[in-house]
Amino acid sequence: MQKKNLIKSSVAVASLVVASMFGFSAAFGYGGGGGASYSAPAPAVTAIGVPLTIGSSQEGVATNNLGNGIVVQVAVPKGAVTGQTTFKTELGQVGENQPTGSFMVGGQVFNITATDINNNSVTSFSNNLTITLQIPGLPADVSDLGVYWFNTSTNAWVLVPGAIFNTASGKVTFSVNHLTKFAVLSSKGTPATISISPAVIKQVLGEKKYADGTLLKGTNHRIYVVKGNAIQYISTLKELAKYRGPVLKVSDEVISSFSKAAVLGAKKYANGTLVKAKGDAKIYVIKDGKKVHIKSLAELRQQKGKTLTVEASELNNY
Repeated sequence: MQKKNLIKSSVAVASLVVASMFGFSAAFGYGGGGGASYSAPAPAVTAIGVPLTIGSSQEGVATNNLGNGIVVQVAVPKGAVTGQTTFKTELGQVGENQPTGSFMVGGQVFNITATDINNNSVTSFSNNLTITLQIPGLPADVSDLGVYWFNTSTNAWVLVPGAIFNTASGKVTFSVNHLTKFAVLSSKGTPATISISPAVIKQVLGEKKYADGTLLKGTNHRIYVVKGNAIQYISTLKELAKYRGPVLKVSDEVISSFSKAAVLGAKKYANGTLVKAKGDAKIYVIKDGKKVHIKSLAELRQQKGKTLTVEASELNNY
């Protein structure tokens, strides 16, 4: 009897090993009963806000909200991967890979990556992946817009053919069989390749000097353009559209290291103009392009003209 029980135990252990290897869920019984059932992996996997992990027999869709209205969706068809693969999406840094003569819509680079079960990078796929980018501020005229991927071998941006822009929803959809950095670029005629133009020139002392025309923004999200040793605040989209470079995110220390020049696109008030911000009782007079606070009624009586009420953001430009 002891030998017979030992044989039954050995069979049970062996069955558990087989079950763990092949995905079975088993229930073992003794004294003549018992059976096993197979739990197949789900045919489709949906991941929202988390990495997407699928196997070769599965398809999946990953949706990630990256903030500021930016949403990225990656759809992976069945058979695209040869084994367990995990997909991740994040915003990348432009760094020194700025496209020459082009404007990077949204000032963003999209870094979509995939790794296998051993955490090795996976960059090519058997079937095309479908990627949808939702980007705030997508212009109505998309004739010069294109989706580009960054070729690390040639250090150039390469056009992804067949991208579909939907200006009503602010989305662009395209298909690729590889992963790398992606960006939406505005360039006249949507050339097949766009070379990079480092706007950041490293000086001997290790400091960074930004070339004229470089667009910068700090933590307050204001966009400035570098001109000589100064930066100018760009207050309107019309003025911003005149520039073709991406917007580089820099520290507030970098912004404050520049002297401030005249505001681009802002209303210019003549000397002696009286202005006040909405919701603020303080009245200022414009003198030599700067606002000067009028602190007393006696000072105010010395001025002429009506007091203009303007947006606080506009007044802050002076």
